[in-house]
Amino acid sequence: MPIGRFYAGIAAVIRSPRTNQYLLLQRSEHKDYAPGAWECVTGRVDQGEGFEDALHREVREELGVRVQVEYILGTTHFQRGAPIPENELVGVIYMCASPSQPQSR
Repeated sequence: MPIGRFYAGIAAVIRSPRTNQYLLLQRSEHKDYAPGAWECVTGRVDQGEGFEDALHREVREELGVRVQVEYILGTTHFQRGAPIPENELVGVIYMCASPSQPQSR
């Protein structure tokens, strides 16, 4: 039996404590998966990286802000595409707060 690759991801639901609003981003229409969908910050965990390290890196890369983890909302396990090991993804979903506003992109 072939051994599949292991992928892990993170998601960050980000709330502004000043406005109590939540941030959602729209995926590019050119993405291969869920083009145009609205989502929170998401990303893969790089090899050798911890889940919280990936969370802070992805938020910094996508928004240019720092966040504080408030709590873990949950975990996820799904296949992106056909249900084969190569498409398997597990992840942690974090609830975060950010005192700063995202940079315009």
